[in-house]
Amino acid sequence: MPGLIEVVDGGIGNTIQDSGRFGFRHIGLSVSGCLDAYLARCANALAGNSVDSENPACIEIRAVGPRLLVREGPVRLAFAGSLSATLTRAGEDGEGEVEVSAWKSFTLHPGDEIAFGYLPGGCAYLAVEGGIDSPVQLGSRSTYQRAGIGGVDGAPLATGNLLPCARASVAAVSSGAFETAASAVWEYDDAPFRVVVGPQDALFKAESLDRFLSCDYRVTPQIDRMGIRLEGPEIVHATPENADIVSDCVTPGAIQIPGNGQPIVL
Repeated sequence: MPGLIEVVDGGIGNTIQDSGRFGFRHIGLSVSGCLDAYLARCANALAGNSVDSENPACIEIRAVGPRLLVREGPVRLAFAGSLSATLTRAGEDGEGEVEVSAWKSFTLHPGDEIAFGYLPGGCAYLAVEGGIDSPVQLGSRSTYQRAGIGGVDGAPLATGNLLPCARASVAAVSSGAFETAASAVWEYDDAPFRVVVGPQDALFKAESLDRFLSCDYRVTPQIDRMGIRLEGPEIVHATPENADIVSDCVTPGAIQIPGNGQPIVL
């Protein structure tokens, strides 16, 4: 019998993602997939999954992590990122709760629960040995909310969702062969971003572009998987009409400047 995980609490902003859905951008369908592919590969490797060419489906945690209950198992889990969790073993009261840390794998049995806390920033990933066996749609299990496909009904995790997966392998359960510890939580260093001015640079006042390339901008709470709104010195268009142009194709990393002059990194 395979493993089965129930979502007791979906948390906030958590979705099933894998390497992504390629070959459909010409019809406006996003690649989706893990925002931090390298960190997801770390979690999958810790769970014992092969990551030679792709990331098996895992849970991408963005704000408040989920609470999960193992219905059928055992199952092998691992998570990577700036996150902690509380594990409650079946049949034990509150005194049986133990804190578990990232960067190692562990085995849960039927009735065991694990609850993840608040993520201070960026992403974290929870991987299951064998990957989460959600339906494949257009070559991927990745959740794409705007199209309502992938993951569980194309939506973030919600209470009552059931996540089929593989049972933990004998090797993983008995010997802990996949348990690996990292010396520190994965973090990115502070560094400047490289910006290439686009073909519409003449539509902006030159002094505004200079300010954009030299001033600090803050990430606002208006952020999702499609874009990050920044706040800082206004980037002024040469004329008001220049803020309204014919739509262009965009790629990850493109910066859109709407009429209010506040950048959106796509």
